[in-house]
Amino acid sequence: MGATKRIYSNTMYLGIAEVVSKLLQFILMLYAARILTQDMFGKFSFAISISVIAVILSDLGINFMLVREVSRNRKKANTYFINAFLIKIVFSTITFFLIIIFLNLLDYPPDTKGIVYLIWIFTILSNFTE
Repeated sequence: MGATKRIYSNTMYLGIAEVVSKLLQFILMLYAARILTQDMFGKFSFAISISVIAVILSDLGINFMLVREVSRNRKKANTYFINAFLIKIVFSTITFFLIIIFLNLLDYPPDTKGIVYLIWIFTILSNFTE
């Protein structure tokens, strides 16, 4: 019964964390829409969109694979973690260069580039903490 109770409590905590996270994201977007001008909010939304696409390209399911493989063989958890971390670093670097190329080819203004880079760094760091 101990495992069942632990699974239930972990599921509840994860569910609560997801709800709180989505609620805070919603509040942040409402607040940003209120305080930013239309131009700045558009740049902010563009930066978030590009960053989310970049995170998907830099992750490619590594988090799910890591969870699956560690649950199968806990003894190799350190090896799996190090390998996943290194692969994410390589993919994140490649994605960052793709973003730089994309923004420069389409000739975005420097302030838009700066916002995209800043949001990208934040989303990549949050992806590594997952």
